[in-house]
Amino acid sequence: MPSPIKTAATALAIILLSVTASFGSEEPYRDECHSIKKITASDLNLEYNHKNEPFEEGDEIEAVLTAPSGGKATLKAGNNPLFETDMYEYETGKYKGTYKIKYGDRLKNGILKASYESLSGSAEASATNPITVSAYFFKVRIISPENDSKTDLYFDIQGRTRPNVKVFIAPAASIGGMNPFASSSKSALGSVPGAIETASDDKGYFKVHYGFPIKVPIVNMKFKFYVSAMDSDGKRSLPASFTVTMK
Repeated sequence: MPSPIKTAATALAIILLSVTASFGSEEPYRDECHSIKKITASDLNLEYNHKNEPFEEGDEIEAVLTAPSGGKATLKAGNNPLFETDMYEYETGKYKGTYKIKYGDRLKNGILKASYESLSGSAEASATNPITVSAYFFKVRIISPENDSKTDLYFDIQGRTRPNVKVFIAPAASIGGMNPFASSSKSALGSVPGAIETASDDKGYFKVHYGFPIKVPIVNMKFKFYVSAMDSDGKRSLPASFTVTMK
């Protein structure tokens, strides 16, 4: 009959051999750790709705980051960030972030960036094109017609200013080099005879269909338009003006 001591020793040896067989090497564990790829900037791609003119009040910056699924992403603009906002994964490997430009925002040739974090590390991606934001002043910008251009008897006046404000367009006619409304530019817009009042939409755009009151053959008719805007607090924008000549 085997002694109890030898039996216990044999059982212990079997257990040790079993453990050694399962964990005799650290290599499988190390290999598993090394199989997680370290994330780098080359694994990321950031694109946004770039345009050649500045983003203005009411515009939205819309950016998409392509990166491995399951991470966390943050969008920001400029080194001293104009803004910093979370991005969300709207489909596998695609993260979206938006920012609406507000009054006072300003950035010239800044860099749009997205920071990404996951179990495989962290990295940062930059958009290829620089970004400019110009919403520091309350102003009016005329989109069409172009200054000193020729127009038909009827044409559209299109522009942009702060969203949801009143817009005043005051024409001053010059017939044959004489301007019967020369004082119009010095008057408060809205009180000038013939001033047109409209309003900007949620993005700041406005449009007015205008028609010259008369068309005199042979006579050179030129109109100068003074455009301004006013918000609900009574604050007025910087004025804008443009001149057109009837064809």
